[in-house]
Formats: sequence, C-alpha cells, structure tokens
Amino acid sequence: MTWSGQILREAVYVLGIVGLMALIMAIRVRLTRRGEVPQDELEAGEQLLWFGQPRQGFYIIPKHALSAVFGVIWLGMILLYFGSHISDTFSGGGVFSVFVLIFAVLGSWNIVGPYFHGLRDRKRTAYMLTDRRVLIAQGPSYRIEHKLSELGTIRTERNLDGTFDVGSSIGPLFLHIPDGQKVKELIAARTTKS
Repeated sequence: MTWSGQILREAVYVLGIVGLMALIMAIRVRLTRRGEVPQDELEAGEQLLWFGQPRQGFYIIPKHALSAVFGVIWLGMILLYFGSHISDTFSGGGVFSVFVLIFAVLGSWNIVGPYFHGLRDRKRTAYMLTDRRVLIAQGPSYRIEHKLSELGTIRTERNLDGTFDVGSSIGPLFLHIPDGQKVKELIAARTTKS
C-alpha cells in the first residue's frame, strides 16, 4: 500500500473515533434532564421576577474553536507520525498501538468534547431572579445563590448570536439569555430600592 493510501486508511480510523465519541456524547446530552428550579426554592414572601435558561443548541464559543483547532493539529500529527500503528490497534497490535489510540481519543475529545459538554451544561442550567436574590441551578444538586444587595454594578454584553451575558462585579450571572436587557433592568430596579 502506498504512503498516501496508508494515511487515508488511518484518517478513516481517526474519523471513526471522532464520530463514535460524538455519538456517545450526543446520547449523554439526550439523556440529560432539562434544568429547572423548583418553586419550593422560594422563601416566604419572595416573588419570582424572571425565570430562564441559556440558549440551547450548538454554537461556537471562541475558546471551543481554539480547542478544536488544537485537536485537528494533534490528530494530524498522529496521522503523519504514527500512521501505520493506528490500524494495528484494531488488528491485534502491540502496547505501543494502544498509546497511539489513547492519543487519538484525546485529540478527538478536543474536537467534539467541549461542544457537547457545553450543550449538556446549558441543558441542565436554569436561572431564577427573585425580588431578593439570583439563583443559578445546574442539575439537581448544584446551586449558586447571590443576594441582590451584594451584586454591585450590573452589566450586559451582547454575544454574536444575539443573546446576552449578564454579569456583576462579583462575576457572571446569566449566560446566553435572550432577554438580557430586561433582566438587567429588573435587577437594577431592585438594587436601587435597597
């Protein structure tokens, strides 16, 4: 087999690994429950002002794009340097081939992992704004709570997809929400009354 034929065959193996990883991550995202903040979180006399979630679906976040570029370069180097050993893993190759397979999986994770991980996190995340506090729930047990009085200066930043990130002097609060300006005004109205 020619050198280019060998590289092409190994590229198919690597793409298979990337595809398998993407399939596994997609199943994991599909089985993840949507984020919700139960009504029993409200304290006596507390009013719910706003409830929302981050924008769902795939979208590019710059740090994820850099990770994907690194993953492509990583896999390209594996193909060029270790090309003849990747298929040996599938045909009873030695221990060295297992290490090459591990490196191929790591490169594949850099390409698809951050996107699916972000997709799952966004699906599990729910935001709640009351007249007293901000509550961020991620999954059934992870909760972040901030009292409105401790937020300080509220700022919004418009993302390329039209959503907003709402943050304060203590850090980010609500990420990729469609009605960021409204939420900023609700918080500002409550903090000026305090």
